[in-house]
Amino acid sequence: MAFVLSKGTEFCALYGIRRTGKTVLMLQAIDDLIENYNIKPEKIAYTTIASGTDMDDKMLVDSVISLQNQGVSYVFIDEISYIKMDLESNCLNLLADCLAKSGIKIVVAGTFSYAIRLLNKEVLFDRMRQIDTSYFSMKEAHEVFGMDM
Repeated sequence: MAFVLSKGTEFCALYGIRRTGKTVLMLQAIDDLIENYNIKPEKIAYTTIASGTDMDDKMLVDSVISLQNQGVSYVFIDEISYIKMDLESNCLNLLADCLAKSGIKIVVAGTFSYAIRLLNKEVLFDRMRQIDTSYFSMKEAHEVFGMDM
């Protein structure tokens, strides 16, 4: 919760394997904003990206811009792992650089923890706060690096 209320970094990524509480953390943060910090619900947006979606980087960025134009100050995006994104030129970079710096707080969550870690190390650098709910699995390492177990 400290991230959502803090000044400075405006972009946060919750990552970890399935069933480690990422969605619950996001929903608790939203409830806390409303109940304890008197943030109006219309200032908060929450969405879950569906498996098999056709959403890509541009569509996500356009959606967040639209929300911001409607007065939304806090955007929570769950299951961001399902969007089609290129690690080199991706929407997380654009969200962190352009949108988050304009005053909107963005929190994303996803199961592809190693990809988010790579983005932070190679693209986002210090523009993102990371909250790790677990370590990435050997299965995920196998998928990322193509190694035999």
